[in-house]
Amino acid sequence: MTMRFDHAPAEGGVEITRMSGTDRRMEIPKEIDGMPVVSLGERILAQSPGVSGRTLVIPGTVVRASPETLEGSSGISRIEYRGELEAFCRLKLRSYSDCEVECREGGRDFSFLFIANTPMSFPEFDEAILSMYLGLTPEMAINRLSDPVGLTDANRERYERFVSDRIMPGAEQAVSDGDCPGLSEIIGTGMVSDSDLRRLLERSLRSGRIPVTSLLMSEIRRRSLKNL
Repeated sequence: MTMRFDHAPAEGGVEITRMSGTDRRMEIPKEIDGMPVVSLGERILAQSPGVSGRTLVIPGTVVRASPETLEGSSGISRIEYRGELEAFCRLKLRSYSDCEVECREGGRDFSFLFIANTPMSFPEFDEAILSMYLGLTPEMAINRLSDPVGLTDANRERYERFVSDRIMPGAEQAVSDGDCPGLSEIIGTGMVSDSDLRRLLERSLRSGRIPVTSLLMSEIRRRSLKNL
Protein backbone atom coordinates (compact mmCIF):
# COMPACT_ATOMS: atom_id res chain seq x y z
CA MET A 1 0.00 0.00 0.00
CA THR A 2 1.27 3.47 -0.87
CA MET A 3 1.96 5.66 2.14
CA ARG A 4 -0.24 8.71 2.48
CA PHE A 5 0.90 11.89 4.19
CA ASP A 6 -0.93 14.98 5.41
CA HIS A 7 1.22 18.00 6.06
CA ALA A 8 1.12 21.65 7.03
CA PRO A 9 3.51 24.60 6.76
CA ALA A 10 6.12 24.83 9.50
CA GLU A 11 9.13 27.00 10.24
CA GLY A 12 11.81 26.06 7.72
CA GLY A 13 9.64 23.63 5.76
CA VAL A 14 6.65 21.37 6.41
CA GLU A 15 5.30 19.30 9.28
CA ILE A 16 3.86 15.80 8.91
CA THR A 17 0.45 15.87 10.58
CA ARG A 18 -0.83 12.42 9.56
CA MET A 19 0.53 9.35 7.80
CA SER A 20 -1.11 6.06 7.01
CA GLY A 21 -0.33 2.79 5.31
CA THR A 22 0.02 -0.92 5.99
CA ASP A 23 3.63 -1.39 4.88
CA ARG A 24 5.96 -2.84 7.50
CA ARG A 25 8.52 -0.21 6.55
CA MET A 26 7.15 3.32 6.76
CA GLU A 27 9.49 5.97 5.37
CA ILE A 28 8.89 9.67 5.91
CA PRO A 29 10.08 11.64 2.85
CA LYS A 30 12.84 14.20 3.10
CA GLU A 31 10.73 16.75 1.29
CA ILE A 32 7.18 17.35 0.09
CA ASP A 33 6.36 19.72 -2.78
CA GLY A 34 9.98 20.83 -2.81
CA MET A 35 9.96 21.79 0.90
CA PRO A 36 12.01 19.89 3.50
CA VAL A 37 10.16 17.86 6.12
CA VAL A 38 11.39 19.42 9.37
CA SER A 39 8.76 18.54 11.96
CA LEU A 40 6.43 15.76 13.15
CA GLY A 41 3.06 16.62 14.66
CA GLU A 42 0.91 14.92 17.30
CA ARG A 43 -0.32 11.33 16.90
CA ILE A 44 0.78 11.10 13.28
CA LEU A 45 0.10 7.34 13.14
CA ALA A 46 -3.11 7.24 15.15
CA GLN A 47 -5.24 6.65 12.05
CA SER A 48 -2.88 4.14 10.44
CA PRO A 49 -3.77 0.42 10.72
CA GLY A 50 -1.59 -1.35 13.28
CA VAL A 51 0.98 -3.78 11.86
CA SER A 52 3.38 -5.57 14.21
CA GLY A 53 7.13 -5.32 13.72
CA ARG A 54 7.05 -2.04 11.85
CA THR A 55 10.05 0.15 11.06
CA LEU A 56 9.63 3.91 10.95
CA VAL A 57 12.29 5.76 8.92
CA ILE A 58 12.75 9.42 9.87
CA PRO A 59 14.98 11.60 7.67
CA GLY A 60 17.71 13.72 9.21
CA THR A 61 15.88 16.83 7.97
CA VAL A 62 13.42 16.35 10.86
CA VAL A 63 14.64 18.48 13.77
CA ARG A 64 11.43 18.97 15.76
CA ALA A 65 8.64 16.72 16.98
CA SER A 66 5.70 16.73 19.34
CA PRO A 67 6.15 14.66 22.53
CA GLU A 68 2.91 12.91 21.43
CA THR A 69 4.14 12.11 17.91
CA LEU A 70 3.96 8.34 18.44
CA GLU A 71 0.96 8.31 20.79
CA GLY A 72 -1.81 6.11 19.43
CA SER A 73 0.54 4.19 17.15
CA SER A 74 0.93 0.43 17.35
CA GLY A 75 3.44 -2.05 16.02
CA ILE A 76 6.46 0.30 15.81
CA SER A 77 9.42 -1.79 17.00
CA ARG A 78 12.22 0.00 15.18
CA ILE A 79 13.09 3.57 14.22
CA GLU A 80 15.81 4.47 11.76
CA TYR A 81 16.82 8.12 12.11
CA ARG A 82 18.97 9.30 9.22
CA GLY A 83 20.93 11.74 11.35
CA GLU A 84 22.99 12.04 14.52
CA LEU A 85 21.97 10.77 17.95
CA GLU A 86 22.20 14.27 19.43
CA ALA A 87 19.62 15.54 16.93
CA PHE A 88 17.37 12.52 17.54
CA CYS A 89 17.46 13.11 21.30
CA ARG A 90 16.31 16.69 20.74
CA LEU A 91 13.09 15.32 19.19
CA LYS A 92 12.09 14.09 22.70
CA LEU A 93 10.03 11.23 21.31
CA ARG A 94 8.46 8.76 23.72
CA SER A 95 8.23 5.03 23.18
CA TYR A 96 4.86 3.32 23.68
CA SER A 97 6.33 -0.14 23.03
CA ASP A 98 9.84 -1.55 23.18
CA CYS A 99 11.58 0.16 20.27
CA GLU A 100 15.10 -0.10 18.87
CA VAL A 101 16.50 3.16 17.52
CA GLU A 102 19.29 3.29 14.94
CA CYS A 103 21.16 6.46 14.03
CA ARG A 104 24.69 7.84 13.77
CA GLU A 105 26.86 8.80 16.71
CA GLY A 106 30.40 10.10 16.48
CA GLY A 107 30.94 8.72 12.98
CA ARG A 108 29.63 5.23 13.73
CA ASP A 109 26.33 3.37 13.59
CA PHE A 110 24.59 3.38 16.95
CA SER A 111 21.56 1.41 18.13
CA PHE A 112 19.75 1.25 21.43
CA LEU A 113 16.63 -0.57 22.63
CA PHE A 114 14.34 1.85 24.45
CA ILE A 115 11.85 0.23 26.83
CA ALA A 116 8.13 0.91 26.44
CA ASN A 117 6.84 4.07 28.12
CA THR A 118 10.27 5.67 28.47
CA PRO A 119 11.73 8.78 26.81
CA MET A 120 13.73 8.00 23.69
CA SER A 121 16.50 10.43 24.55
CA PHE A 122 19.51 10.71 26.85
CA PRO A 123 19.83 11.47 29.72
CA GLU A 124 16.02 11.35 30.12
CA PHE A 125 15.90 7.58 29.49
CA ASP A 126 18.51 6.86 32.18
CA GLU A 127 16.81 9.14 34.69
CA ALA A 128 13.42 7.51 34.07
CA ILE A 129 14.63 3.92 34.33
CA LEU A 130 16.84 4.60 37.35
CA SER A 131 14.15 6.48 39.24
CA MET A 132 12.19 3.29 39.94
CA TYR A 133 14.47 0.63 38.39
CA LEU A 134 11.61 0.16 35.91
CA GLY A 135 12.47 -2.97 33.94
CA LEU A 136 16.15 -2.56 34.74
CA THR A 137 18.25 -5.73 34.88
CA PRO A 138 21.96 -6.16 35.67
CA GLU A 139 22.55 -7.15 32.02
CA MET A 140 20.88 -3.96 30.82
CA ALA A 141 22.87 -1.84 33.25
CA ILE A 142 26.14 -3.50 32.21
CA ASN A 143 25.32 -2.92 28.53
CA ARG A 144 24.61 0.74 29.26
CA LEU A 145 27.93 1.05 31.09
CA SER A 146 29.84 -0.71 28.32
CA ASP A 147 28.61 1.78 25.69
CA PRO A 148 27.93 4.91 27.78
CA VAL A 149 26.78 7.25 25.01
CA GLY A 150 24.96 10.18 26.60
CA LEU A 151 25.54 8.80 30.10
CA THR A 152 26.13 11.44 32.77
CA ASP A 153 28.59 10.85 35.61
CA ALA A 154 25.75 10.83 38.15
CA ASN A 155 23.76 8.22 36.22
CA ARG A 156 26.89 6.14 35.66
CA GLU A 157 27.39 5.92 39.43
CA ARG A 158 23.75 4.90 39.90
CA TYR A 159 24.08 2.10 37.33
CA GLU A 160 27.31 0.94 38.96
CA ARG A 161 25.65 0.81 42.39
CA PHE A 162 22.72 -1.13 40.94
CA VAL A 163 25.02 -3.69 39.34
CA SER A 164 27.26 -3.99 42.39
CA ASP A 165 24.31 -4.53 44.72
CA ARG A 166 23.13 -7.43 42.56
CA ILE A 167 26.40 -8.93 41.37
CA MET A 168 28.13 -9.32 44.72
CA PRO A 169 25.50 -11.67 46.24
CA GLY A 170 25.92 -13.88 43.17
CA ALA A 171 29.71 -13.74 43.46
CA GLU A 172 29.56 -14.64 47.15
CA GLN A 173 27.29 -17.57 46.37
CA ALA A 174 29.67 -18.75 43.64
CA VAL A 175 32.56 -18.67 46.14
CA SER A 176 30.54 -20.64 48.71
CA ASP A 177 29.57 -23.21 46.06
CA GLY A 178 33.08 -23.46 44.64
CA ASP A 179 31.64 -22.43 41.26
CA CYS A 180 34.70 -21.27 39.32
CA PRO A 181 32.97 -20.89 35.91
CA GLY A 182 30.17 -18.86 37.46
CA LEU A 183 32.61 -16.68 39.37
CA SER A 184 34.74 -16.13 36.24
CA GLU A 185 31.66 -14.96 34.35
CA ILE A 186 30.78 -12.48 37.09
CA ILE A 187 34.34 -11.12 37.27
CA GLY A 188 34.30 -10.84 33.49
CA THR A 189 31.55 -8.21 33.69
CA GLY A 190 34.17 -5.77 34.93
CA MET A 191 31.85 -4.74 37.76
CA VAL A 192 33.72 -6.45 40.61
CA SER A 193 35.95 -3.86 42.26
CA ASP A 194 39.40 -4.53 43.72
CA SER A 195 38.01 -4.24 47.25
CA ASP A 196 35.20 -6.67 46.40
CA LEU A 197 37.79 -9.11 45.07
CA ARG A 198 39.65 -8.98 48.37
CA ARG A 199 36.45 -9.62 50.31
CA LEU A 200 35.69 -12.59 48.09
CA LEU A 201 39.23 -13.89 48.65
CA GLU A 202 38.77 -13.71 52.41
CA ARG A 203 35.50 -15.66 52.13
CA SER A 204 37.18 -18.25 49.90
CA LEU A 205 40.10 -18.69 52.30
CA ARG A 206 37.71 -19.23 55.21
CA SER A 207 35.70 -21.81 53.26
CA GLY A 208 38.78 -23.67 52.03
CA ARG A 209 37.77 -23.42 48.37
CA ILE A 210 41.23 -23.91 46.82
CA PRO A 211 40.29 -23.62 43.09
CA VAL A 212 38.23 -20.49 43.78
CA THR A 213 41.03 -19.03 45.92
CA SER A 214 43.49 -19.65 43.08
CA LEU A 215 41.15 -17.96 40.59
CA LEU A 216 40.73 -14.89 42.80
CA MET A 217 44.45 -14.60 43.51
CA SER A 218 45.19 -14.81 39.78
CA GLU A 219 42.72 -12.01 39.05
CA ILE A 220 44.15 -9.82 41.83
CA ARG A 221 47.66 -10.44 40.51
CA ARG A 222 46.57 -9.67 36.94
CA ARG A 223 45.09 -6.35 38.01
CA SER A 224 48.16 -5.45 40.04
CA LEU A 225 50.46 -6.05 37.05
CA LYS A 226 48.14 -4.06 34.80
CA ASN A 227 48.38 -1.06 37.10
CA LEU A 228 52.19 -1.06 37.19
